[in-house]
Amino acid sequence: MSAVEREAVAILQALAVDGIRVLILDEPTSTLTEVEREDLFALMNQLKTRGISIIYITHQLEEVFAIADSFSVFRAGTCVARMSVAEARESRVSLAELMLGEAVGDVFPPKAGAPAGEALLELEGLGRPHEFTDITLQARRGEILGIFGLVGSGCDELSKTIFGALPAARGTIRVHGREVVLRSPRAALDAGIFLVPGDRRSEGLALSRPALFNVPLANLRRASGGFWALRRGRLRRDAQELTRQVALHPPSLTTPASGFSGGNQQKIVLAKGLYSEADIYIFVEPTVGVDIGARAKIYAQMRALARAAAVVVISSDCDEVHGVADRSVALHKGRLVAPGARGFSRDELLMAGIMGEVAA
Repeated sequence: MSAVEREAVAILQALAVDGIRVLILDEPTSTLTEVEREDLFALMNQLKTRGISIIYITHQLEEVFAIADSFSVFRAGTCVARMSVAEARESRVSLAELMLGEAVGDVFPPKAGAPAGEALLELEGLGRPHEFTDITLQARRGEILGIFGLVGSGCDELSKTIFGALPAARGTIRVHGREVVLRSPRAALDAGIFLVPGDRRSEGLALSRPALFNVPLANLRRASGGFWALRRGRLRRDAQELTRQVALHPPSLTTPASGFSGGNQQKIVLAKGLYSEADIYIFVEPTVGVDIGARAKIYAQMRALARAAAVVVISSDCDEVHGVADRSVALHKGRLVAPGARGFSRDELLMAGIMGEVAA
């Protein structure tokens, strides 16, 4: 099942229990489209009229005002605020500032000022039956390329094809101008491509193992110095530096990945990517289930990577793609929708991803 289908089954399973009085939903919309989210909210309102209390846990701050009657804000394990939504609206309270404990600036870092460099990744006529077709694009050194697509658009399959996890049925992939055939993720890593997958828990991490185990997995050659034995002292120092760089909290190399929050699990995957020393980084749904503070740090890390590498951000969040990318395209039902010479506005990008066309 897809992530969306698993989410739907989990919610239906909870609702199937007879006599429930309290329903707890933890990040239920993290993989849902806008339409599916509105359907969920309508269902929640129906349950509320039947007397069922709902505890709704989310990092999507706008959802609090859309669905809740009251809310509590937790920071570092402590409840720092509790009030009604009506009171918060009247007082113009900033949830983001309550969560961070400080004033919030722009979550997206400044975009690249200099022209992009050479094309590091080129796709030409790439396709897989029933998933996506005729994908032609370039990702250049020094830029972030954004791809916006809803669930079912083919975005996830495209990312896995570039990473060698799914075979391309047609078309070519070029890295540094040379055609490559990527029959496995190992082949993609050897070609300098690193994927931060959309489902980090099942595809990006060994959850039962700590950061010290996860970080070097994409570059065991570096961890061993080209020999069979791991250089444990050097590996620990590198892992400490990288987890410091991504601001892992708590900064533990020995805690299992399952013991971290979603945002910090993503930071471990980021540290793993940095250790891989790739030239091309592909981020899929990079901030799902991540709070606004961690989100800003992840975007800043993407921008830092883009100074020397090509970065591709693939997301079903239009604001995320438009906000972080230097250049954006949309994927609609497996077909690429590209902008004109001036690029997409935010609304044009949204329309391209939803309708598959650009307004005249």
